[in-house]
Amino acid sequence: MEKKLIILFEVLCIIGFVVYYCIVELIPEYREKYGSSDTFLNSNRYVNMVEIVIDDDMDFSLAWDSKNTVFHLFFLHKNAICLYNQDIENHSFDESLSLIFPILIQKGYLKENSTFRVIRYGNEGYEQFLNSLHHSFEQYFLPQTFEETESTLEQKGMKLGLSVLDPNNILQSLDYYSHEFTKESVKEEKDSETVSLNEETAKKLCNRVYQKLENFMYEHQIVNLERGNTRLIISLIPADDKGLYMPTAKSWYQVKDGKIDAYIELQEGVHTYGYCYQKSIDSVRKGEC
Repeated sequence: MEKKLIILFEVLCIIGFVVYYCIVELIPEYREKYGSSDTFLNSNRYVNMVEIVIDDDMDFSLAWDSKNTVFHLFFLHKNAICLYNQDIENHSFDESLSLIFPILIQKGYLKENSTFRVIRYGNEGYEQFLNSLHHSFEQYFLPQTFEETESTLEQKGMKLGLSVLDPNNILQSLDYYSHEFTKESVKEEKDSETVSLNEETAKKLCNRVYQKLENFMYEHQIVNLERGNTRLIISLIPADDKGLYMPTAKSWYQVKDGKIDAYIELQEGVHTYGYCYQKSIDSVRKGEC
């Protein structure tokens, strides 16, 4: 009996080590495969945000968590796409702004005579953000004068015509609104490039979309989601690093008991490639489910 208990204890220790390794090592490594802006908002981390508007030609928001880490960007103007996938996320205020300012200056969106407006959406962490902002203005020899205004998520949602019933829903709707800009931007990039999609690359890219679905469900501890839900819109998930390929409108997924069934389809010209996933990335076949 004592020997069985020892064996059971050893097995539990091994399982615990494997789970720990997956959380600490494998998942961060998996995340690094994708662009810094290709993730959807984790509203559980949200504490506050600011919106930055420059000369009415630039509009974006920085969202941060309880540690004052900028973990998400909202692109609210087509020109803000210059900040897309620039590894601005998951840094402190100082670090994020030190990445943002050179890009805005280089692209000509931030000049000495620019009208710089900061819109505050809450108080938590705001003073620390302002200190970092002043430091960035000093660092790049810009006049430290900017306008400060206040707003709320509800007001922003109403202004953009988004859902305003629940703050979390507003954040998610704002995120989808932001991804529409990135989606249009990468579409234009795709149209300007010569790209070839075949069976082999299409399957790899569809697998990446499925992995992103798995990662999203894991991060948000989602066990069940109906097909056609708007929690995560599959057609807005980039399949490749540049976001040149997105799942078509025929793509779908559903989650039951933590397992994901999905049909993921990519299209290029007249060629369509679709794959059916049944509860696992290893259980996949060509064609619709």
